[in-house]
Amino acid sequence: LLPWVRSQPSGATLEKITPFFESEKLVVPIDSVHKFENLKEAMKVQKSSHARGKIVLQVIEDED
Repeated sequence: LLPWVRSQPSGATLEKITPFFESEKLVVPIDSVHKFENLKEAMKVQKSSHARGKIVLQVIEDED
C-alpha cells in the first residue's frame, strides 16, 4: 500500500467508483474537520503525524 499516491481521476473513473462510496464499500477515514479560520490548528494536527485519517479543511459552512 502506497501512503502518498496522488492522481487526477477522469469523469469516467469517478463514475465507476461512485457506487462504492454510495454503498459504503469504500470509506475514506476522516480524522478531523477544521474551519478555514482554524487552518493553523489543522496544520498542527497534520504535522504531528498522529492523524488517523484525512484532515478536512471546511471552507464554507454547511447549510442545514
